[in-house]
Amino acid sequence: MEKFLDFLYPVFRKFIPFELYRFLAVGGVCFVLNFAVFHLSYQYIFRCWSNASFFLQPHFYALLASMSVTILVGFYLNKKFVFKGTVLDSNTQFRRFAISSFVLVIASKLLLDLMVIVWGWNLTMSFIANTVLIQTVNYLFQKRISFRGAHK
Repeated sequence: MEKFLDFLYPVFRKFIPFELYRFLAVGGVCFVLNFAVFHLSYQYIFRCWSNASFFLQPHFYALLASMSVTILVGFYLNKKFVFKGTVLDSNTQFRRFAISSFVLVIASKLLLDLMVIVWGWNLTMSFIANTVLIQTVNYLFQKRISFRGAHK
């Protein structure tokens, strides 16, 4: 797995440190997994479900399914391949990782709404800016809070 993650690092070596590269590589793996679980669970499990409630629509169940899988896999990959040598116990790390993941999903949704609906920005540019901002906060939070002490 490490060889797979590090395959393209020589291309980026001049621009970003190794830890950040691995964080982005793990994030890419998690994105693909999240997308796959969301799409497959929506299409083959939840699409036929319907409720009157706004929050209990099939896409919400698919989001919960994809986040459940991605948080577990993301935590494992970040702990094993990105933030080695942390001083915190695994339960504390996981709680912090999971809570920050849920908070950042909500923050991402609110920020995207602000950019597109309130400020009237272009959707694609808003999505890119939102992703860069949220993932920067995510990296700093994981490095300094969830996996504190790693790579000191």
